[in-house]
Amino acid sequence: MAGNYCGKSCAQCPYKEAMNCPGCRVGPGRQYGGDCELAKCARNKGHESCTGCAQRVHCGYYRDCHRFPEYRRKRQDAQKRQQEELAKMGPVLGKGLWILFWLFIPSTIAGLITGGIIDDVSSGMYDFAKIVSILCPGIYGLILMQMSDAQDEYRTAGIYTLISAGLSLILAITPVTMENLVWLFLLTIPAVVVEGIAEYCEYSAHSIAMADFDRELSGKWSTLQKWFLGMYLGVVIGMLLAMLFANEFSAIVMLVAAIGLLVVNILKLICLYNSAKVFS
Repeated sequence: MAGNYCGKSCAQCPYKEAMNCPGCRVGPGRQYGGDCELAKCARNKGHESCTGCAQRVHCGYYRDCHRFPEYRRKRQDAQKRQQEELAKMGPVLGKGLWILFWLFIPSTIAGLITGGIIDDVSSGMYDFAKIVSILCPGIYGLILMQMSDAQDEYRTAGIYTLISAGLSLILAITPVTMENLVWLFLLTIPAVVVEGIAEYCEYSAHSIAMADFDRELSGKWSTLQKWFLGMYLGVVIGMLLAMLFANEFSAIVMLVAAIGLLVVNILKLICLYNSAKVFS
């Protein structure tokens, strides 16, 4: 017997030296850590080799065993290419995630001020917050576009974020007058929609990007994406109800959704930090 399960001669294998294979029973066919399905099958049936198995004539493993080294070589080459790609992606993602983390903090605080949640501020501070709330998303979108070198999904998130920042700029510089009320209202609707799409796409991009590095974090981004969608739709529905009916129910819906959205933003900040730490 050739010292392996399938009965082939290891000395005649053309992949033995190329793959630095130590041999079947201490290499791919070993009991712990081996990846040879034929060897596992033989051990499970209590055979020292396939020659003692009456089913080997009809066995797919035995029929294709001469191809196993080739399959294993292709798999190793694919894993090597993937590792090389991940090595290139890591620095780009790490740098981008840290920048997003530090941009998200002032952007969130500025949003709380301009949104009236933090209202005990001077007029100068309010004007500064308006500038920050426009500049930060714009820079945020550019960083997402740069991160598309590592993950294509970031490009979509970046484009929508830049469009959202542009619409916010138009809304900020347009004077609030009776003549402009209709245009401001009509412009606010696409601005809200685009902002939601941008955020949703960003969560999706983070989830996909982190899947190759930290599956747990990838799952958290995916879960957070669903929570964001629910809370954001709650805010939008609350706004529509307030415009149509202006009753207590609409105010409660908006309040609950706004609090939920604030919680989601806090969780997003934590996820950005943890994701950036993966590459530190």
